[in-house]
Amino acid sequence: MSSRHYVRMLLASGLVVATMGVSLVTTVGTGSAAVKLKNVNVAVYTASTPSLPVYAAASLGYFAQNGLNVTLDYVASGSAAAAAEAAGSVDFFNTDTPIVLNLDNAGTKTKEIAGLYSRFPQALYCNSTVAATLPTPTGSNANAIFTALKGVSVGITAVGSLTWEVMEYGMVAANLPLNYIDLVSAGSSATAIAAFQSGSIQCLIAYEPMQHELASLNLGVDVLNWQAGQGPSLYKNFSFSSIGASDSYIKANPKIVEEFARSIYDADKYISNPKNAASVAKATLSFFPGFPVATLTSIISTEISKDLSAIVTPAQFANVETEAVAIGEITIKPSYKSVIYVPTITCVKGKRKLHRAGVLAVCPHGFKTK
Repeated sequence: MSSRHYVRMLLASGLVVATMGVSLVTTVGTGSAAVKLKNVNVAVYTASTPSLPVYAAASLGYFAQNGLNVTLDYVASGSAAAAAEAAGSVDFFNTDTPIVLNLDNAGTKTKEIAGLYSRFPQALYCNSTVAATLPTPTGSNANAIFTALKGVSVGITAVGSLTWEVMEYGMVAANLPLNYIDLVSAGSSATAIAAFQSGSIQCLIAYEPMQHELASLNLGVDVLNWQAGQGPSLYKNFSFSSIGASDSYIKANPKIVEEFARSIYDADKYISNPKNAASVAKATLSFFPGFPVATLTSIISTEISKDLSAIVTPAQFANVETEAVAIGEITIKPSYKSVIYVPTITCVKGKRKLHRAGVLAVCPHGFKTK
């Protein structure tokens, strides 16, 4: 499938949703000391913890501290976010490494400028009837569960989404054909839960706060929890949910890209301390309408704070490539630096020059950045 056809398919599917853009600040300071911020926008998921580091960077002021006025535009999936970026409606997009690899193979050159999570922050829930037929996962071996799901309808966000990739790889790992389990595009959390509640799907992949919503409705049984370390071992050190941008945008706006990436790193560093969970929950609660602040605080403290990874490592990248090749999502394996943004700075001291790589790179004492 060509890159353009892939994008047209996503746009036609309705997964790119038109919503109110949220812009939080335009200047820092007052009067003559006011600094005008650079305007950018980013496609993120609606009421979804995979996007929480972006919510936090906006609401806690990290974007503003790094000179950016960021507008958040909401979409239903990572593939839909990629389509929004390809259509030119956003500068950055919430995505994941397999989607970036797919786009690269299709000829659409993009890079991940920041990672978000190192584990898949989701779990598979099934109705009680199906759950009663499933074995208990042992260690990282989920093959028996996938084998027992023959013909069962499982709700995913959309074809090409992260939830789709994980289910596809689960079937491959269990040596099953890719049509063995009936994967149903269920869309957003609200539509997925409604479909699960009505019985039109028998299982669904749920992230937070979906998991707490299912519990509050006494709906479904957690049968496989990737975040808890169940499932294939490569998912224990992976790149789940990230921020991407086109190569052309990165080339034209390297400073903005570095400022955006550093904002995500700063937010991740703050969220990673469980002691900050209450303040993060309070700051980001508006992104989760109707959700209890105490519950969000608990999720951040006990789950999210442990799994953040603002920098996509070569080891994580290698595991993503293994998955993408196995499910047939890519046929060409690009190099790490061709799809992961690794900026380089030049440090000068007299006639001496040094090069330092990475978003967080700094020059040694006595050297100046060229």
